[in-house]
Amino acid sequence: GSWDTYRADIDVSTPLTQSGNVRGRAVLAYQDGDSYIDRYNEKRKVAYGVIEADLSDQTKASLGVSYQQIDITGIARSGLPTYYTDGTPINWSQSDSASANWSTSDRSTTGYFADIEHQINDNWKVKGVASRTITSSDETIGYVFSGAGINKETGAGALLYGTRWDYKPTQDLFNITLNGSFDLFNQTHEIVAGTTYAKSENKRPSSTGWNVNTIDNIFTWDGYTPAKPELKTNGWYSTDEKTLSAFTAARFKLTDPLAMIIGARFDDWERISKTNPETGGTATNKKQQEKEIIPYVGLTYDLTPSWTAYTSYTTIFSPQDRYDINGNFIDPLVGNSTEIGIKGEFFDNQLNIGAAIYQTKEDNKAILITGAPQIDLPNGQKVSPYRAESGTKSRGFELEATGKLTDLWQISASFARNLSQDSKGDNLNSDVPNNIAKLFTSYTFPQLNQALTVGTGIRWQSDIYTYIKRTNSFKSEQGSYGIVDLMARYKINENLTANLNINNLFNEKYHLTTLNSYYGAPTNVQVGVKYNW
Repeated sequence: GSWDTYRADIDVSTPLTQSGNVRGRAVLAYQDGDSYIDRYNEKRKVAYGVIEADLSDQTKASLGVSYQQIDITGIARSGLPTYYTDGTPINWSQSDSASANWSTSDRSTTGYFADIEHQINDNWKVKGVASRTITSSDETIGYVFSGAGINKETGAGALLYGTRWDYKPTQDLFNITLNGSFDLFNQTHEIVAGTTYAKSENKRPSSTGWNVNTIDNIFTWDGYTPAKPELKTNGWYSTDEKTLSAFTAARFKLTDPLAMIIGARFDDWERISKTNPETGGTATNKKQQEKEIIPYVGLTYDLTPSWTAYTSYTTIFSPQDRYDINGNFIDPLVGNSTEIGIKGEFFDNQLNIGAAIYQTKEDNKAILITGAPQIDLPNGQKVSPYRAESGTKSRGFELEATGKLTDLWQISASFARNLSQDSKGDNLNSDVPNNIAKLFTSYTFPQLNQALTVGTGIRWQSDIYTYIKRTNSFKSEQGSYGIVDLMARYKINENLTANLNINNLFNEKYHLTTLNSYYGAPTNVQVGVKYNW
């Protein structure tokens, strides 16, 4: 593909016994490529293996392992400064990088998983799942940042931030679920119940803080100076979380067309954060703990054999990992959500259509404090502070259609509108588009034994913006834009297929976010072949 990008995959599935009661699958993948962004290179290695066995006619089990390694050079937390000091935008090249040449990220993830499923009878089954995920990451980050903007004449105003993150979190999960159905009052009802225990531990060294150097002229900067600083550690810090959940839900058929879904989840959540500096400072130990019941209720009504209307209500409880201005975690997000919609299934369930409207009310919603300087955490890390906003309201609607219009013509189309406001009615999250539309369609030509398939995709989003408060306040904005992609696939024979993808066909130039942001990828091409045996 473009920018010297190459990828190879192999996926093998086979029975391991003559009867086929033991089966195995192995996946290997390797990818290496540069980028439209200068100094950026990414290498990926993937390995996956699983063995599944039928222990009896009613019981099957599986055991597997997965591994992924991602090595990146030229990584940055954001793009180059977007604006001059007078508020006018800087017209960078799409390839210009905010990364120092010594900025790297080496990350690997190893997962172990096992499950067992037992069919108790024709109506009931139970399944247990256990997994462990170990992530190892060593990142030395150097990137350009400007809080006040760039001087148009001299190129001054940029700083090079450097730090190191070294961590190895471990996540464990155990789940057991029972589901089935029963008959009552001449109707069949369904029920599911279970419990989940999740635990994560993350102890890592803390740095002495960000190393900050001045860049004299950002327009002549090549990423090599200042050189890589000596990034020392000065202690350690940890964040451990535990969640014990119990859940149940039931779908009761009240009449042939009418069903009621009721359920609830109980969460017992705990987070313990510790810091232990080697020299200076004070060791800290902070504990957060919440117990919450999250109910759910819904109704469905079959209007016709193809159309079903539904409505639902649930409460919200979600721990957050954002910090307030004092360096404390913001309390968990709480609230409620209501949804009303309709779904349709056509052509023997080959085409699905849906429409929904919803409203969500939330308290303790983490909102970025725009223009506020980054704060220093006890572990030496610098982060942007957030505030907890209560009384927020999000409402919107979604339209979606996916599936086959004919045996040869497939479509996936959606439109979503969302508007978030605070308790005063002012817009929240203006850096997230209010409107998003997506369309992908493909057609297989009946000629040539249906060997040729062509398709196109269109992605459009409305404008995003952030107000910047400086000496001269201004609006950082990315206007609405649309991206067009093309694809073609040709079946050379029963085993061999070739494919072509052209992304951003019209080379649309757009920022990915507001403020310091990279541009999206320009026009690029991917060519591949796939062999099945």
